[in-house]
Amino acid sequence: MPSEKNAERVVAIGGIPIMEIPTRGRNIRIKIDAEGNVYLAIPSSASRSYAEKFALSKYDWIVAHRNEKLAKAESRKLPEGTIRLFGEAVEVVFVQSGKSAVEGGKAYVRTRSSAGEDTAKATDKFLRESLTAYISESLPVFAAKTGLKPASWNLRNMKTRWGTCNSTAKKITFCTRLAEKPRDCIDYVILHELAHLKYPNHGEQFKKFLSAYMPDWKNRRARLNE
Repeated sequence: MPSEKNAERVVAIGGIPIMEIPTRGRNIRIKIDAEGNVYLAIPSSASRSYAEKFALSKYDWIVAHRNEKLAKAESRKLPEGTIRLFGEAVEVVFVQSGKSAVEGGKAYVRTRSSAGEDTAKATDKFLRESLTAYISESLPVFAAKTGLKPASWNLRNMKTRWGTCNSTAKKITFCTRLAEKPRDCIDYVILHELAHLKYPNHGEQFKKFLSAYMPDWKNRRARLNE
């Protein structure tokens, strides 16, 4: 069981809900994701009370950037009955026979019933399977180009990261939400995590490595985080 100091929790700071998360880093950091959710990363060397005072001192900045992200999130909302797959809005048609597939600009998603909970699970499964298929195809290409190959990789729903790499175990984890992103942005995450097998940090050698195999990686990263 994690200690209370290191456990995640949601607190209200200045009336804004903020998720406190432990970090191995040295500095207190504030992150606002694309949906307007606010995260306060607290290193083990800092107390929660000190971190919360720090967040409160940044209240105006948090409000401004959170409102900006919320407005963008609202503008990105898809019409009912559609999902975002590899950067494109796709109409979903639920079927109770055959295999899930994308044809004619529509996603035919197999489900056992038309109940809301079942269709939601079927949609999540479809997105996960679509992402798994794409990474299974793209990752070996970059592994061959770079000479870097993970021992294994998997998918996990992560709140603040698109991917992680355990360079010791040579294991890579990708965020399931990547299924919504354009394929070239997914390729950036694949190369990024492969690079960590050789360069654990984000130093100059790491950046030179990315530039060597993907000259436009900064552009892809920016679009990924929009």
